[in-house]
Amino acid sequence: MLTEMLGLTAERWQFILLGVAYLNRALTDEKIAEGMAAGDAELYGLLAGLVEAAAGERPGLDPRQEARVLFQVAAGLGVEVALGQTAPADAVATVDYYLRRLLG
Repeated sequence: MLTEMLGLTAERWQFILLGVAYLNRALTDEKIAEGMAAGDAELYGLLAGLVEAAAGERPGLDPRQEARVLFQVAAGLGVEVALGQTAPADAVATVDYYLRRLLG
């Protein structure tokens, strides 16, 4: 799921650019903003479940917060890849690095 957010294929790259365009519209259109937030909440829940299953119960680990961090890292890197600021391999390496730290 996270690598899909990195824009590693032409189709995903176009999807990221579309998302950026919708983000601009969401600043002035409440319905678009609500729709985007609802979709993100669903993804956070899925990702939190995956984090919890992989990491187990560890003191101080909040799967929902980790899901938010992972989601935002991948989303930000996806925009950087789409803009040519970050190489796809570097974006994947960054996500892998964070997951190794998180999951041990």
